Amino acid sequence: MLLHTLFLQLPCLLAAALPLAADTTSPRAIVVQAQTSYEENTKQLLQQSRTSCNWHTVSIRKAWDDLTEAERSNYVASVHCLLAKKPARSHPREVPGARTWNDDFVWAHIKETNFIHGSGLLLPWHRQFMWAYEQTLRNECGYRGALPYWAWERHADDQSKSPVFQPGPTSFGGNGQFVPHGPRNGSLVGLPPGFSLSLPIPAGTGGGCIRDGAFKEVTINLGPVASANNTPDNLYGNQYNTRCITRDYYQQGSTAGLTHKTISDLWALESIHDFRPLLEALAHPTSHVFVGGEESDQYASPNDPVFYLLHAQIDRLWTVWQGQDYASRRSALDGTVTMQNVPPSENATLATAMHMGIAAGGDVPISRAMSATENDYCYMYA
Repeated sequence: MLLHTLFLQLPCLLAAALPLAADTTSPRAIVVQAQTSYEENTKQLLQQSRTSCNWHTVSIRKAWDDLTEAERSNYVASVHCLLAKKPARSHPREVPGARTWNDDFVWAHIKETNFIHGSGLLLPWHRQFMWAYEQTLRNECGYRGALPYWAWERHADDQSKSPVFQPGPTSFGGNGQFVPHGPRNGSLVGLPPGFSLSLPIPAGTGGGCIRDGAFKEVTINLGPVASANNTPDNLYGNQYNTRCITRDYYQQGSTAGLTHKTISDLWALESIHDFRPLLEALAHPTSHVFVGGEESDQYASPNDPVFYLLHAQIDRLWTVWQGQDYASRRSALDGTVTMQNVPPSENATLATAMHMGIAAGGDVPISRAMSATENDYCYMYA
């Protein structure tokens, strides 16, 4: 009888004694595998480098979650420095509302929005933009680290638990105060006669000023940019318009789209002609729509300091994808030079000029921004 009982229990006993099989097929596991492959390939590349960017000099961009409290405090202080740094360097006749160096960055983004989204410029333009912002924080405002990113996949089901959106003085604060509102369309401005393009913006659970965090007292000066509330002399929100930072959480979007599966699907793609459109269809717009408020204004979204963590994540998705096969992806480019090809335009090439404005480097060819470890760039993602 005892032998029979042991025989029946044997499968359970063996299962308890044997190690669990490694998870290699879940989206989370695929993301870890791709990250590991990227890190190994990048290490090999940098160990062979004979330039100033090598394995000993590369800076490491980490998730906000993984920064120490001291590192977060240093970053927040440097952002406050830039928000207060005067006067703006943009020409006052072009953008009379600009008051600070931070406004210079916002204006550079506003001015180029119709060309740097839904196009071949999205990824290289924002890489240069983020790098310039990082360098400005370091050179002008005492920041000692690398640009952090918002790892939204870690808290897809409840972003209010993300360390990014906590209420304390070393975080970015949470949702905006609830203001009754409905969905709307964000329409492009400044298109030629006969052309139009709009993007749906769902109603979230906030809509008003942020109430906590390091930037609750911050006022912003430029925007918003929307066809419904702009006059001819303020088409691009370039007049002075001081106000608070708003947010409008749309958690449904995060639950559906800011996931490990979204990343694993992207990193499994082999062609830039598949990667870039999928990134622009899901991860990029969904991250903006989740935050809402300033982030739902595709023109003036850099008004909210969380923009830079959001776009560091987008750059991370591209950088790690490139790092799966540097030889074939280093120069891979997809898309035209207008948003969703409206109006129709030529394909972006490595020679295409990126107009970065006074804040972010002037005119720069796309070719300069195709690698995170060449030219002036020297960073990788952990």
